[in-house]
Parts: sequence; structure tokens; C-alpha cells
Amino acid sequence: MILRRLRDSWPDFLAALMGAVWLAVFPLWQDGSFSRITKAKLDGMHILSGVMLGLFVLLLLLMLIFRSHKARVHLHPAQFIALCYFTWVALSAWQGAYAGQLNANGDPAVWLGAIRHEGLQTHLFYALIFLCMSFVRPHLSTLLRLASAALLVFFAVVVMQYADLNPLGLFPGQLSVRTNYEFQGTIGNIDMVSGYLCLTVPLLLGGFVLLEKPDPLLLLAGLCGVMEQLMIEVQSGLIALLVGLGLLTILLLMKPQLRWRILVVYGGVLALVSVRMLLGFPWLEGTADVVFPYQLSFLKLLPALLGTGCWAAAILLHRTPGKALSGKQTLLLALAFILLCLAAVYFFPLTESAGGLWEMQQILHGNPQDSYGSYRLGVWRHTLTFARHNAVFGTGPDTFLYALKDYQARNNIHLPETFDTPHNEYLAILSNNGLPALMLYLIMLLTLLFFCLRSRRRESLILFASVLLFMVQGFFSFSICLVTPMFWAVCGMSCAWSAPERTTSPES
Repeated sequence: MILRRLRDSWPDFLAALMGAVWLAVFPLWQDGSFSRITKAKLDGMHILSGVMLGLFVLLLLLMLIFRSHKARVHLHPAQFIALCYFTWVALSAWQGAYAGQLNANGDPAVWLGAIRHEGLQTHLFYALIFLCMSFVRPHLSTLLRLASAALLVFFAVVVMQYADLNPLGLFPGQLSVRTNYEFQGTIGNIDMVSGYLCLTVPLLLGGFVLLEKPDPLLLLAGLCGVMEQLMIEVQSGLIALLVGLGLLTILLLMKPQLRWRILVVYGGVLALVSVRMLLGFPWLEGTADVVFPYQLSFLKLLPALLGTGCWAAAILLHRTPGKALSGKQTLLLALAFILLCLAAVYFFPLTESAGGLWEMQQILHGNPQDSYGSYRLGVWRHTLTFARHNAVFGTGPDTFLYALKDYQARNNIHLPETFDTPHNEYLAILSNNGLPALMLYLIMLLTLLFFCLRSRRRESLILFASVLLFMVQGFFSFSICLVTPMFWAVCGMSCAWSAPERTTSPES
């Protein structure tokens, strides 16, 4: 029995090792300094792509030897759409308006990138990662345990940095997280850290909720990721976190057998909200040192009390989960909740101190300003304006820096800082690669999400949440080799797990 099980499952475990290359090894990859972290991750992507490719070739050879390839290799419509997308990116490097532009090193910008190394060469590696991960389904529980271990190590590094330590020598000289708050962990910029967490936390918490056996390691690591999101306070990450909790609420209403697990997650998140409210950081709250508890009050303890209530309810619902709501009832409740939130933002009196919420309210009131979102709104508006002139092939991969500078010079426009990306992944693709590339990219992702939902496999739903939350934060962020290789790996795994079942039997 054991030998037969090993014979049947070894391709899944080998595919899980391929996934672990990206979700367990790559996030921790660095060369000891934040000053060259992007180049270090790029080099790591090159090396680990070779490791992944070697494992993939070994996997295919073993499947051919044991004649299990017909049953194990899965085809998906998103694979073809992704190939079309990357082909159009290559065409934009050839036909784009800035195809002949050289970067500061004298290299072709469309090949090696302007600054962020997001040229065609890097996109070809993304394509390789996606395709290698898209054919064979990894053993997801094994992969998530390895990803959990990596996130726990990452969080431990952050905690030590908050304690004014420098465990990996990432901060040169006398610098630390207290003087360079935007750099943390082993990834660097907190916007990229947030992207990593938006991709990984739904995998881990989703795994705890949806996999056959609830794994405490996934819960612990997932909650550590939530705590990190609360500590860095990147608004795109917090928005994605709220969307993730909304997905859990839908499951809570429709799947009674999962309610106790979801309430355990709710309780943990609420308790961490209290912990964050009781923490004072020099770089955020302006305290002299890290302080706990900071300005103790009942309001700050209230989330923890509510979390305790969630845990008590989880104990009760473990044995008596209750009845499920229908899909229509859940949809109506979700729509009502969204409308209620929008109404609250629209009508509730807010001041500028509310930050992003106040800016959102002003936009709903019809008063948008270019300065909103650290001038993101202005850059988005300018991007939409000049992207129309190169709508088919764009300006070329990673040439936004030159296109925006020329546009500013022609129109005498001043921005408070230099933007080499619009800080919106979708507008970046539109500008760099053209409207057809953006349409192919969106169609590919929407196809993945559709097939993940339609398959209704536990693994597909977990991957669905990860892809969706990364897409949400992508509305405020951008592609870069610090995080994007992990995203394409997850997209590949989503392909493998949501692929339609083949009608032929393994013996045919």
C-alpha cells in the first residue's frame, strides 16, 4: 500500500519542490545588502529558474519512464493566452515607440529594463516559470508547509530589525529599519513586502480553512503575515486583507463545516489588530522606542475581546455548524455590505488625517486631485493620456520612465518626484506593451479565476484567493523581480489545479 501510494504521488511531491523554489527559497534570497536587493533577486531568479527547469525536466523524464505523463500533464486555456501575452510583450520590444532607447548602462532598455530590470529578458523568465509550474499539480499541503516556514523566518527577521538588530547585514553602516523604514525583511521595499504577503497569506490561511486537515503551522504563519501587514501599514495590502476577509465571510455563510476554522482565523486577526493598536513605533507613531502597550484604552482592547468571542463561537460551531445560505442569499448580503461600506465612506464626516479614506471620499464626491495616493492619481491620469499615442505596441517593456519624462517636457508638467512606473500594474502594461497586451493579461487572469471557481477543488479555491488578492494590490503596485516570479509560479499552479479533467483514462 505504501509503495503504491508513493508511486502514485511522487510527481505531486516533485512538483511541490518546484513550487517551493519560489514560495520558500526565493523570498529569503538576498546577498546581504538592501542597496542592491533588486539585482540580487534578479540573479536569484536566474539561478532558481535553472533549478526549477532541472526539476521539471527530471519530472517529465520520470513520468515518461513510468508512463504516467498522460494522467499527470494538464492543459489549460490560460496557458495559450499567457503565451499570446508574452508574445505581444516581445512584439512591443521590437515595435514599441522606445525600442531603440538605451538605459543608463548603455544597454537596450527594452531588453534589460530602464531601472527595475523589467525588460523582455525578465519577462521571458516569467514565461518560463509560469509554463513549468502549469502542467503538473503540486502536492499543495506540502508546498504550503514549506512556504509557512519561509514566512516565519521572514517575520523573525523583521522582528529582529524592529528590535534595532541587523541579523543578515542588510542595513549598511549605522542604518537600520528606524532610519530606513521602507526597507524590511529579506525583500526590501515595504510595497514589495506587501505584495509578497498579499500572495502568500491567502495561500496559508486559505490552506488552514480549506484543506482536509487544518494545519496549525499554516495558521501561525498566515497570522504572522497579517501582523506584518498591520505593522507596515501599506494601504494596498490592507485593502487586499479586507478583500480576503470578505472571501472568508462568503465561505462562512455558504460552508457550515468550515465555520469554526474561519472563526479561528477571525479571532486571530482581531487579536492582532489589538496588538498593533497597542504598539508604538518610532517611525510611525513617533515614540522614542518601540513601546508596548502604547496609550492603553478600552477601544484598543475591543478587537481582542471580539476575537475572543470568535474563538468561543468556533468551539460551539465545531460540533453544531448550523445551516448554509444559498448562493443568491450570500450574493445579496455581499452586495448590501459593499453598498453600506460605500455609503459610510461617502456620508461619514472625515478629515485629511484619515488619509486614504478621506481621499476616497473626495473622489466619490467628485473632487479628485492629482496629489491623492502620493501623486498616483495624477500619474494615472497622465499615463492614460500619453498611452493613447502608442495604443498598439506601447513604448516597449520597462520604458515608462522615458515616455513620462518626454510627455512632461512636451506639456511643461512638473511632478514632485521621478516616476519610473505608474504604480498600477495594469496601466504599466498598457503604457509599456499596448492595449492588446493588457487585454490578453486580463483575459488570462480572469480565465484562471473562472476555472478555479468552476473546478471547486479545495486547492483551486486556495489559489483563486491568492491570485485575486495579488490582482487587487496590483492596482496600486507594479511588477518587479522582487515578487513577480512568485506570482507567475502561483498562476502556473492555478493552471495545473483548475485544468479541465481529461476524458482519457491513465491506461489509455
